[in-house]
Amino acid sequence: MKKQIFFYFLFFNLIFIGEIQTQNLLPHWDANGLGLNQTGVSNTEMWRWGWNSSNSFYSWGTANVAVGTIRYCDMPTIYTTVTKNGVAYVGRFAQLRWDNGSTTYTTLGYGDGSATSRGVPNAIQLSAGTEYNFSFWGFGNQGPSYIMYVTTDPTGANQNQTIASLSINDLSNHTTMKLFNLDFTCPKTAAYYLVFKFVSGTASIFFMADIDLHQVTIPTAAIATDITKTGFTANWSAVPGFTAYQLDVATDNSFINFVAGYNNKSLNGISETLTGLTAGVTYFYRVRSANESIVSANSNIISVTTVAANSPDVPVVTDPVDVGPGRFVANWNAVDGAISYQLDVATDNTFTKILSQYTNFNVAGTSQNITGLKPNTYYYYRVRAYNGSSSSNSTTVSIKTQKLLIILMAGQSNMAGRGIYSQLAPADTVTYSNILSLNKDSVWVRAKYPLHWDKAEAGVGMGITFAHALAEKIGGNVAIGLVPCAAGGTSIEGWLADEWFANTGNFYLYSNLINRANKAAQSGDIIGMIWHQGEANASSITTPTYQEKMVTLFTNIRNSLNLPNMPIVAGELGRYLTYTYLNETNAAINKLSSILPNYAAASSQGLTPNSDILHFTAASQIEFGKRYANLFYPLYVNSISAVENVTVNKIKLNVVNHILHISTGSNSSTTIQFFNSLGYEIKTCVVNNSENEILIPNIKGVCLIKVQNSESVITQKFLL
Repeated sequence: MKKQIFFYFLFFNLIFIGEIQTQNLLPHWDANGLGLNQTGVSNTEMWRWGWNSSNSFYSWGTANVAVGTIRYCDMPTIYTTVTKNGVAYVGRFAQLRWDNGSTTYTTLGYGDGSATSRGVPNAIQLSAGTEYNFSFWGFGNQGPSYIMYVTTDPTGANQNQTIASLSINDLSNHTTMKLFNLDFTCPKTAAYYLVFKFVSGTASIFFMADIDLHQVTIPTAAIATDITKTGFTANWSAVPGFTAYQLDVATDNSFINFVAGYNNKSLNGISETLTGLTAGVTYFYRVRSANESIVSANSNIISVTTVAANSPDVPVVTDPVDVGPGRFVANWNAVDGAISYQLDVATDNTFTKILSQYTNFNVAGTSQNITGLKPNTYYYYRVRAYNGSSSSNSTTVSIKTQKLLIILMAGQSNMAGRGIYSQLAPADTVTYSNILSLNKDSVWVRAKYPLHWDKAEAGVGMGITFAHALAEKIGGNVAIGLVPCAAGGTSIEGWLADEWFANTGNFYLYSNLINRANKAAQSGDIIGMIWHQGEANASSITTPTYQEKMVTLFTNIRNSLNLPNMPIVAGELGRYLTYTYLNETNAAINKLSSILPNYAAASSQGLTPNSDILHFTAASQIEFGKRYANLFYPLYVNSISAVENVTVNKIKLNVVNHILHISTGSNSSTTIQFFNSLGYEIKTCVVNNSENEILIPNIKGVCLIKVQNSESVITQKFLL
């Protein structure tokens, strides 16, 4: 990227943009300011610009005198702003010495603050191999005035050593500034210098910027908060390197009518609370970063309207309830005089990402069921009371939707399901808010049949019944997420080879399973897989055997998901089938439990087929799902990491008939906490006796109990 060196006329003032950045461009002038110590000359006169046509020199005070053939003017340090190529700077400005034309090729030096010294004709050394852009603002006489050289000769006298040059000419009677540019890359050999030469003509003048050039970040004004009838809090972003800010507040966006005390008000920090304002009035604010004499340009403008005088009070929000994987109920207290409430729900706490269906949502009561959400995701809500005009926003409540326990479903058509929906009993058509399914578009939806879309005939399978039965066994506020990946007619060889499955699916078998599993894992924890396949392999015996291929496939899946102990349940093929090697295939499915850890096989005994004598009926799928769940649950319990007893000491625990018997050996205060298998705290109580009996809350399956007092702590796992 090019280094940019900027030379500007003193009063070319523009706006800041960018971030704080010091540009070490040129040798320093006197840091105390040029010419400030000259006796009898005021600073204002020292940098007052003007052209005196009668005596042909600039009227800048007594410093502007002739010494031999030299005229020069030293200036005080001042701050101003300049812009080049869309980048704005602020910095000190000072004047180059100038010659009256009697000498050609005289190197220009830099003023040093002395009224009697001409200054040293220093050159600027450049970095070899670096791209540069030099930009000049200048004015002077007509005809050539200056030449800039990039040369190995720091005096600029030997033009044969020049690699780049720029003539600064066509300057019109000291009235028009012009911009001159020179772009080049400094060669990577030798030392090169930037040299300025006065060439010819009568007296000319030129200015350039000092070393202290800065780009300055403009703060970003943010939306107002804590809006009331008589005030609000103005907010803005912090600017690195700046601790001071200037705030303007007005009743018009042109900032002509300022609020008293808020015309360029100096502040520290990134917010300001205003009070004593008028109800129902729109105010505007903007801010600048400031550091000594360096001040940024204005920020963006924020408008805010105070609450109308007759507006209702702000509602008090309360904690949400009935939190599920895709829902929760928002609550707030009633406000006197309110006829309704306005609700916002967003995925960020600044409400820049408000859900379209819950933007200014009108609610008649003091609660609202929020649905259609993503599992394991943070949401935020706020509410306003309304009685013809709206109150300001309530405080913000955050809630994280429930995490899913994720089950993968894979295999062929009897896992996808071909049961006929109309043949289901009414009780088996129920759907559940805590059982979701990842649809074809990888969106979580409430699970309902058909779960799969592998073929047009997809129908009732075992998935929903399995998930409901498993949730009942685990207990607590558990939510199950099903990931359908089965594909009708596929062989185990096809799964191992990651074959392409067309039909209505259009996916690679193995890759689709892994990709969808990883997508689902963003919403919870994968706890296992249910598998049903084998009809496509039961007509012949192959080498390796079907059982060996199952071991390879299941091991590959576990390794791909980094879940080496993931529970897997497979099911027998329908015993009504007439395949040559049906019994051998079912035997392989059953005997795999002695080879593969954390695996079980579900019996198909008594299950019946559709009229095709191939696929299970809807009723059989319902029964099969329950059998799968009965086998999966103990595998799941075994896969949960053992709980370490941190300190046993005097505390003793025993569970009988859902009652915790606890002995602490002390009458000191003891806290008992109950958690379900997901780690959710279900109940907490405190006892002060050494012997206690406590009814365990409604937890089924694994229950974690933590007991702690000043002397001991213990955590134990019980299977209820």
